[in-house]
Amino acid sequence: MGLTLAQLWYQGRAPSYRTIFAEDGQVFYADAIHQGLGSLTHPYAGYLVTVTRLLAIPGTWLPTDRLADYLALAGALAGSLIALAVYHLTDQAIESRILRAALAFAVALHPVLAGENLANITNILWVLLFATFWALLRRPTTRADIVLAAVIVFLGATSTTLAVVFLPVAAWALWSRREFSTAVVVSSYGIGLFLQVIAYLSTSDHGPEGHASGLATLYFARVLGVTAVGTRGARDL
Repeated sequence: MGLTLAQLWYQGRAPSYRTIFAEDGQVFYADAIHQGLGSLTHPYAGYLVTVTRLLAIPGTWLPTDRLADYLALAGALAGSLIALAVYHLTDQAIESRILRAALAFAVALHPVLAGENLANITNILWVLLFATFWALLRRPTTRADIVLAAVIVFLGATSTTLAVVFLPVAAWALWSRREFSTAVVVSSYGIGLFLQVIAYLSTSDHGPEGHASGLATLYFARVLGVTAVGTRGARDL
C-alpha cells in the first residue's frame, strides 16, 4: 500500500490521478474500447504490449470521469506488485532483507520513469522487464516459484521486444541446471518471444523508431542515457 501511494503522489504539479499519460488514453484505452479482449493481439509500434493492454480493459467498465483515477491506480498497484515480486526473486542473490527491500523501493519509484510519469499503465513494461531478468536468473524451488516466474517471464516477453536481451540468461539457466522447473520457466519465456516475432512480422507499423534496431537506440538514449547524464544531458548528446 505504501509503495502504491508513493507512486500516486510522486509526480509534482498535476498529480498522476488527475492526468492521463500519453498512450494510456490515446492508444491503449481507445483500443480497449473498440476491440475489447481482441486488443491483446493487436501490435503497437510493431510488438505486443500484453500487460498494458490487460490493465487498460477494466478502464472501459468505468465512467470516463474516473478514468484518470483508474489508470493511475492500476499502474501504481501493478508497479508495487512487481516490486514485491522482485523482492522475492532476488532472495538467492541478495541475502540482506534490507538491501532487497531497498531494491524493491527503487523498482517501484524508478527515477528514470519519474521524468515522464510513474503511475501509468504504459511505463509499467519497464518495471516488468527488470523483474523478467530476475525471474529467469532465480532457480525455482517450489511450485509457487515456478508459476510466479513463468507468469512474469511470459508477460515480460509479450509486453516488450527488449526482453530478447535476456536470451543468454535463459540459455545459461537451462544449460547449467537442466531441471524441469527451469525448463518450464524458460519455455514460457520462449513462447512469449515467439509470439512477439509473429506480431512483428504481421504488421508493417513499427512505430516512429522504424525497425527493431531502433528499439536499442531508444533504450540507450532514453533509459541508460537519462540515468547516466540526466534528461537534458541525454537530449544534448
